[in-house]
Amino acid sequence: MTAAQANPGSDAADRIRAGYAARGAGVPASVEARIELAGQAGRLDALEAVENLKRALVAESCLDPKTEELIHFAQILVLGHAVNAGLHARSALRRGASMAELLAVVEHAAITAGLPAYVLGMDILTGLAGEAQ
Repeated sequence: MTAAQANPGSDAADRIRAGYAARGAGVPASVEARIELAGQAGRLDALEAVENLKRALVAESCLDPKTEELIHFAQILVLGHAVNAGLHARSALRRGASMAELLAVVEHAAITAGLPAYVLGMDILTGLAGEAQ
């Protein structure tokens, strides 16, 4: 049990978790780790502010969930963050994106960020295609 989980009086941590539950999502392990770290540092207020910003900008967006995931995949791919890009590509598939749509994102990333983004994206999609078999 983490320090934040052991402190049920942590209103900010509870509100952060409730925000994910309200969207029908589990709290990602990375967010739980942030809750623990922020709780230990006495900075749950700052983490809650960031989570509120994410909710306002993304979770309450007029875009459909598939489009949001495709955008996240593109942005994170261009930044070169393989693990997180892969998570968003996988999530886009779960939300109805096709492999052709993901490939189009990778091709667009080549224009923005060059061959490294293209190769990274293709590696991610190759891995996802292998998982589907």
